[in-house]
Amino acid sequence: MRLKIQLIVVCTVLICLIMVSTLAAQTPAGYPQQLFVMTKLVPSLKTIGVISSNATDQLIQRTNIAGLPYGVKVYIAKAGTPRDIPGLYQSLIKKEVQMIWIPDKSDEMMMEKGFEYLREMALENKIGLCVPETKMIPEGALCSIQLEGNKVVAYINKRVAQVTGATIPNDPNGSVKYIIK
Repeated sequence: MRLKIQLIVVCTVLICLIMVSTLAAQTPAGYPQQLFVMTKLVPSLKTIGVISSNATDQLIQRTNIAGLPYGVKVYIAKAGTPRDIPGLYQSLIKKEVQMIWIPDKSDEMMMEKGFEYLREMALENKIGLCVPETKMIPEGALCSIQLEGNKVVAYINKRVAQVTGATIPNDPNGSVKYIIK
């Protein structure tokens, strides 16, 4: 009986470890790493737009600081409701943003209603959409940049890259692994 209990405990611990390692295997890369990859996809990148329903001073500061080494200006627009998104998007277009970035997967409004709107409009305007989750790639996003272990992995939607004119880097020995979907 005691052996059965020990076996159950060991199996439970192993299952928990497998679940945790699976969840931790893919997390969004840091802002500087994401911006680095975005500049590889769009070498002339000078402006990025962010629409966020939970934009904090910290988010604004972190994204702007991350863009400095690459000469990229990050414009952030705060959405109070989903109805704000079209107007904010248009204001970013007037600032000639070259890419739209949803940096935070905890921003539920942007991960749902915001993404639905942005994927259509961004493609129509030939602007790439960088998202925090790879499941959004087949749904119309240009890229999702993840940290897997200690390696930066960029998932790229080939069809969207063609529409937006994004460059898919061919650097097999580089610091970023590119996976084309």
